Amino acid sequence: MDVGVEIGHYRIVEHIGRGGMADVWSAYDGRLSRTVAVKTIARDLALEQDPIKMFEREAKTIAALEHPFILPVYDFGEFEGKLYIVMRFVTGGSLDDLLEQKSLSYGEIPS
Repeated sequence: MDVGVEIGHYRIVEHIGRGGMADVWSAYDGRLSRTVAVKTIARDLALEQDPIKMFEREAKTIAALEHPFILPVYDFGEFEGKLYIVMRFVTGGSLDDLLEQKSLSYGEIPS
């Protein structure tokens, strides 16, 4: 995926991170005029057995949950052979970023 690519009404703005199974991008949602996060399956996991079912299961599981500390799922699909989940975009960096800055006491850990 590259900056500027359009997936339906989402325009990819920037690559913001990579986790164990996916890359995460910020994107502009032209339909609702907001920034969102787009999670795409990592290239090296595309060879894993049935990544479509894995992503569908993740999207449906997250979408079924309602909690202030769980990002809501806005959309799910496939674009040019890549699976994606669209979620709320949250600024502030990752927990790893925060831990690199300083060690945290139990009370300081974001919940």
